Amino acid sequence: MIFFSAKVLKLVNDTSSIFLNLDLKYSLTNISYVLLKVFSVRCRTANVGLILYKNGLFSYLLIPKLVSLGTVWSFEYLRNLKIGDYLKLLYIPEGYSIYNIEIKLGYGGQIARAAGTSVKIINRYPNKYNKILLKFRSGEEYFVNVNCGATIGVSSNSDHWLKKFNKAGNRRLFGYRPHVRGVAMNPIDHPHGGNTQGENLV
Repeated sequence: MIFFSAKVLKLVNDTSSIFLNLDLKYSLTNISYVLLKVFSVRCRTANVGLILYKNGLFSYLLIPKLVSLGTVWSFEYLRNLKIGDYLKLLYIPEGYSIYNIEIKLGYGGQIARAAGTSVKIINRYPNKYNKILLKFRSGEEYFVNVNCGATIGVSSNSDHWLKKFNKAGNRRLFGYRPHVRGVAMNPIDHPHGGNTQGENLV
């Protein structure tokens, strides 16, 4: 969890900024907030949003798909469920797509955080072990505690795989490192090194 006051807040304008600590636990509950800015950060494929809580604190969250700047999430008792709401699995209807899912209580979002990922709720009603059945896109089914939290919707930036970096320097801004082949090294540096005849290793 990370919060900023208005005086010390520094907006992130590019991908070369430091790695951001996201509030995957949604630590401030029952407080309305508004989305101020959406941007991409290094080491994450999904977009991150800068939000402003009603009490004046700022925070960073994983943003769902199909939301725009200025979207307000309120926490009134009588309200309709909305994309981006963070709720316990017990209160999310069956068949809804969810992301940023908490597997262990108190750990915050642990799975379905990458761009364009989501999980389906198969059985909303808890069994005798107080578990709810989730189905991943891989087809695997998993039982999760009903008190674990999740965000309604699909993770943003689902078209991230279409992005072209054009050069290695742009990839470095997103945390990628170069990979040197073993055959290009010296024999002392790698078991595959020292192949000076230009022959392929078998």
